[in-house]
Amino acid sequence: MKNTHSLVPVFAAAALGLLATHSEGAVTFTIFETGSSLVVDATGSINLGSATPVTTVTFQTIQSSAPDAIVSAGDETVQADLYAITVGGPAAYGVGGATSDPTISTGTPVMLNLVVDRLVVPAGYVSNASLSATTTYSNLTLQNLGATPGSYVWTISADGGTTTDTVTLNVIPEPSSALLAGLGGLALLRRRRRA
Repeated sequence: MKNTHSLVPVFAAAALGLLATHSEGAVTFTIFETGSSLVVDATGSINLGSATPVTTVTFQTIQSSAPDAIVSAGDETVQADLYAITVGGPAAYGVGGATSDPTISTGTPVMLNLVVDRLVVPAGYVSNASLSATTTYSNLTLQNLGATPGSYVWTISADGGTTTDTVTLNVIPEPSSALLAGLGGLALLRRRRRA
């Protein structure tokens, strides 16, 4: 019998690659499980148009429960600009659940907060500059978070609607569950062919 555990990282990498290739957003957040941790990656850029920040704060990475529709990633030790934004899109990306403090946060801070319609980017951010961040939460799962797997897209504007951009969130189910579901489907097909 072959060891299917060695296929799990390959499946996860392939799934992430497919989602990243077909991304619609200027900034894409991807939430996925790896081992007993939950990882949030953020990549892309934002066009802020002529907007000016409401304030500059010390960035605090937060992964709140899914109905709050707060998703963030990045280094917690840097200064960040907070923008008031206009948002269109889904109100949430799940049913809600546990929250957790991050274990590791690296990269340029970026956060979308739909509770109070705010966008956070690095202090002094220049429109369309590259954003890249990763935050890891130990002992947290998609199920604990209450996040529903799927793709979510928001249209945002930081300058009163003159310039719009999109933010995409991909919530990817735990790879071994998806792999097991796929293997189960193959087993059913095989059984039908024999019958």
